[in-house]
Amino acid sequence: CLLGHGWQTGKAKEPSESLWSRLVNAQADELSREPNSSSTVVFCGGRKSGKTTILERFMKGTKDDYPKATVALDYKYARFAHDASTSKSIAHIFDLGGDERLSHLVNVAITPANVESVILTVTVDLGEAASVVPSLIHWIAVLRARVDKCLEQAAGSGQAAAARVQKLRDAVREKWESHADYSHVRPFPVPLIIFGAKWDLMDVNKRRTLCQALRYFATVSGAYLVCTSTRKEDRQTLEGMKSLCRRLFFGTASIRLPKEELEHEKPLFICPGTDTLANIPVPPGKQHHSEDGWKKVAETSFGTYSLSVGEGAAADDQLDGAKYAENTIDAMLDQKKEELKQYRAQVERSRRLVSEGINVADARS
Repeated sequence: CLLGHGWQTGKAKEPSESLWSRLVNAQADELSREPNSSSTVVFCGGRKSGKTTILERFMKGTKDDYPKATVALDYKYARFAHDASTSKSIAHIFDLGGDERLSHLVNVAITPANVESVILTVTVDLGEAASVVPSLIHWIAVLRARVDKCLEQAAGSGQAAAARVQKLRDAVREKWESHADYSHVRPFPVPLIIFGAKWDLMDVNKRRTLCQALRYFATVSGAYLVCTSTRKEDRQTLEGMKSLCRRLFFGTASIRLPKEELEHEKPLFICPGTDTLANIPVPPGKQHHSEDGWKKVAETSFGTYSLSVGEGAAADDQLDGAKYAENTIDAMLDQKKEELKQYRAQVERSRRLVSEGINVADARS
């Protein structure tokens, strides 16, 4: 169940000093004896791909209005109270906005300290078919590089951490070594969800090829594949998305997932390891599956699509004022650099406070 019969984004009011207060304190002591769990969730995807809409519907249900576009990096958190115990789970949720030029902001959300408990999501816009494959290739590569680097750094921090990282890698290998495509897949060492947003806006003439491409990238990455609709009355895709998110974000394995769907006539819902390359038709005109093959097929079938990569790889690099001679511009750039530094520090502080059970709003007052 959700804590307090709903998402808890604020701290409960302090009870008055009374018998009730003592009972509450006693319960708090019991809670402190059972460790709480936490996870870090990262939402990535192209601009206006639908990732923020998916996140808002997961946290708040259906909405009549559309959420505002995320400018850079948005942070939220959610708590979940488990029915069978007194433990609570916390999900630290980072919504990466903008476009591919802001890919470096995954470094803020994914760190050596939290990489072992991170859940990754990549959202693609099915209504813009040409963007799907290029976006998947980009974000999967960015996330894989960051996770691998953080795991390597974590393993080098001590024997205990190295043992945990090795256990994590061993668990992934054991899960996949009996799979038919073991020699062809590179499953992520942490959970990855590929969200295909705007299913209802997808061109039906492109659906078959697009779904086959999605299945290929999900299979070789060891990812969940979930398609969602923009229509709030489409309860099937909404409930499927929410069930999976609750299960992964809060570690609630008891939550039932919907029936898997692999056929392109209906919104896809596929769990890692259940699909195989043999069940996915080879790209038209190709003899075998490959990332490059699907990229070329996508360009032929849907048209070319240019990512925003290369116009500024990092915020600090973009704010390099050495090439500007005007003092006014130099002063403005220095101010922006300081604002970026403070923003990063505030995000890290908010995450730490929530982990310690301190309400962020209360801490600011």
